Amino acid sequence: MPIHYRYDSDRNILFSTAEGSLTPADSLESHRQVADYARQHPGLRLCVDMRQARFVASPTEVLETIQAFYRTVGARMPVAFVLSDGANDANPMLVETQAYNEGGRLRLFREADDATAWLASQ
Repeated sequence: MPIHYRYDSDRNILFSTAEGSLTPADSLESHRQVADYARQHPGLRLCVDMRQARFVASPTEVLETIQAFYRTVGARMPVAFVLSDGANDANPMLVETQAYNEGGRLRLFREADDATAWLASQ
């Protein structure tokens, strides 16, 4: 479950790239990392690339993970998820719906360039 981070200071975007199988516990650790970056870089935007990863969680765990993200990081941060074409299960829609319910600004994308362009506009 490696998650790699790259900070782009010119655009104030944190790029998070996940690989392999991710669990809710992995996500919680990632939330702490993102919160640390956010404290150091006000106005931070987040691009999560999940094209090489699979989130192994029940629908309830997905909802709890999104709630935990917004409790840890806050709802102001724009977040773009980049998903593979094979991500056709219900989890991405649950993520987007729960983010909306939490007051978050989260969008799902298939292309990293589209995600980055959206984040740059936020």
